[in-house]
Amino acid sequence: MGKKSRKSTTKSAVSSRSASKNPPILNSVLKTLARCIKLSDEENLPIENCFSTHVPSVSSCDGDGAYNIISLFVLNPGIFIPGSPEVSVITICAVRCHDNIRQTMLMLTDHLRSDDDTGASMRELCFGTDDIGTGRTSAEYYHAFVEHKRKETGNGFRKVPYQCCSKLVSDCLLRMKEQKKILVGNEERTIVRLYGLESTDPSHLRQIILPVPNPAPDINTLWLTLNRPEYYYFSFNEDLYNFLKCGTHDLVITSGYLKKSLSFLLKDEYRRLRLLAMLEHMAVWHMLHGGK
Repeated sequence: MGKKSRKSTTKSAVSSRSASKNPPILNSVLKTLARCIKLSDEENLPIENCFSTHVPSVSSCDGDGAYNIISLFVLNPGIFIPGSPEVSVITICAVRCHDNIRQTMLMLTDHLRSDDDTGASMRELCFGTDDIGTGRTSAEYYHAFVEHKRKETGNGFRKVPYQCCSKLVSDCLLRMKEQKKILVGNEERTIVRLYGLESTDPSHLRQIILPVPNPAPDINTLWLTLNRPEYYYFSFNEDLYNFLKCGTHDLVITSGYLKKSLSFLLKDEYRRLRLLAMLEHMAVWHMLHGGK
């Protein structure tokens, strides 16, 4: 079950390489995005100057500490030759909340609109049997994709201010730097750079500040909380199965189990860091408003 939870968060991202059936087009889009980012950096322009629309959503994390940031970026037509078609992309950045950037994916919405075989294949990869057809707007494809990922992974999605999203990515990059890990490939580097720009939109400037926590709940209340739908993979993650050697549906948590679980965590620094990062991410996630 643990292995299943690791795969489910980024199933579409894993298949993104096979979905990129036309590398020249993908490379062209990446170069266009890179030019916009470079222009923003050199001219000290906010993200709104280069992108007329930028909509990020973030998911709750699964039982192995991974979550998705799914975003829609629509390039500002004013920076192109008059009459140029709209260029918009949907991106995924899958992050380990205690570790590194796990996977990225970029989809050109023009591919999703296409009624040829490539378009049909892309929509099947992105939406499965939930194909919403051709000719939709960028926003419609974006929201449909977020909804599909919600059903596929069992994790909830909420809208997130751009600056909060930027912090999630920058914090991850700092962790990677400390661990001497690097981004691989133009796709990963370009998508990550999309979250390093400044914003002047008041709705995107909000940072999430966690309140002073309440006293810890009793064991049974904590267990009931972790069985809420958005915590689905907390109940079915690999660590819990390794620890209990059984399923968890009918489990009654006792003080004895709590002591054993704490001992289990204390023996492994990686698991301790992961659990703390998961709890912090979920605390931030619960403070977001507005649904998917």
